[in-house]
Amino acid sequence: MLNYNTMLTPNFIFVLLGLLLCSCGSKDVGEDPRFFAPDKFKVVNSTPDTTRILKLEKLPIEVFGPEEICVKDSLLIVKTMARDKKLTIVNLRTNQVIARLAPEGRGPNDFFGCTPNQNFFYNDKGDLIMEVNDVEYLKAINISRSLREEGTFLEYSRKFKDIYENIDNNRHGFKTLFAYGDESYFVKHEISYRDAREGKYFPPKYIIKTPNGQINVEAYPESIESEHVSGLSQAMGIYASTVRIKPDHTKAVDITSGPDYINIIDLKMGEVTAVAEEGGCRYADYARSGDLPKFKRNIFSFGVSDKYIVALGNGADYYQTPEGRRRWPSIKVFDWKGNLVASAMFPKGLYLDKMAFDSDNNMAYFFVRQTEEFYCCDLSELLK
Repeated sequence: MLNYNTMLTPNFIFVLLGLLLCSCGSKDVGEDPRFFAPDKFKVVNSTPDTTRILKLEKLPIEVFGPEEICVKDSLLIVKTMARDKKLTIVNLRTNQVIARLAPEGRGPNDFFGCTPNQNFFYNDKGDLIMEVNDVEYLKAINISRSLREEGTFLEYSRKFKDIYENIDNNRHGFKTLFAYGDESYFVKHEISYRDAREGKYFPPKYIIKTPNGQINVEAYPESIESEHVSGLSQAMGIYASTVRIKPDHTKAVDITSGPDYINIIDLKMGEVTAVAEEGGCRYADYARSGDLPKFKRNIFSFGVSDKYIVALGNGADYYQTPEGRRRWPSIKVFDWKGNLVASAMFPKGLYLDKMAFDSDNNMAYFFVRQTEEFYCCDLSELLK
């Protein structure tokens, strides 16, 4: 029998109201909490403003095989397909290549993977440091010293297994790590597996490691297993995402390229707020149907500042021509609560692959992989 005196206490009413709100939010979003259960849901409509067209400036930069870009202190840092030196440094004042760093190899200053996570900081001497993820290592390249002494010099190199307690023992999987503050780390552990031949996989996890302990954030309770998701490779596509950390290190953002979610993680509390696109794709859609709805947001690349998440929309926005539909790339600016605060379009027909955001000068940089062309755009008016 229920005790009604207990039920009517303020604490009970508060908890009951919270449960009802969470339940309603999950239902409105159309998600299955078995597959995705963040602490909060928020629904937004991020349809871009098609009346506002931004001007792109083509840059006279020549870099072979660009794959990723990041920008800091008038330096454009390009990860390329090259095997001898994986990073190319361009001086944006002259648009000239000034260095090639990160040689491939097994030595102390060599690299096997070298994926920049766009986390920059300065050491005690004022040198610019850039973090990269290198397979099972988190490495920090001293960019300033490397340019001064014409080599590749590391500020530190740390094994993943020495940084945090692995909660997926005997499992393999890609990880993205960020270091911040006093021996603190944020980890996005992508889907993992014991043996790729089994076809069985385990869902992603967020991990926050500080000197006070480790928080394992499990926003994905179960992995999607149905006749519509067959095998590890398809699962990797569903759960694929890009992670960035806020420069003040209070939050991280994880934007999925399958379902239409922007996941904002509070690094102090370990809470996840999922910003869902209105009418967009959900993990539940993959589980129950092979005929998925069209993605509405389609964010494949983005940059961050302490104020904004600046995202490149490049997949679902089209315009019609006599020959058929053509891509129409957009820029979408969100605040750290997940609200769309500004948006605009780029010239029609151009496919922009990746972007980087220079928050000091409100400049966005892009490249087109197929043509190896680089562009920039001044976002100062958009961000006013």
